[in-house]
Amino acid sequence: MSWDVIGAPSSEAAAPAFVVHFDVDVLAFIEAPLADVPEPDGLTLAEAATTLATLVASPRFAGLSVTEINPDHLPDAELLPRFARILAEALSPPKG
Repeated sequence: MSWDVIGAPSSEAAAPAFVVHFDVDVLAFIEAPLADVPEPDGLTLAEAATTLATLVASPRFAGLSVTEINPDHLPDAELLPRFARILAEALSPPKG
């Protein structure tokens, strides 16, 4: 499954700044069981990271909120740190 940021240029023009609300319920629960509401057909962590990196690269990006992480669903101690690393990489400037 491939996800693109649809209408990003026209959406950007709608406001001088925007904040991204990232609810982990959009993630594929099989790969990242972090959410309260399981989504079998959600985004992979890689797809979410690509989408977030695209949004963060906008000069109008003003902030990010991340919600709905449920530690009771974590299968092991590695998933949450891996999610944090992927999120941090998506928020970092491109290496270049």
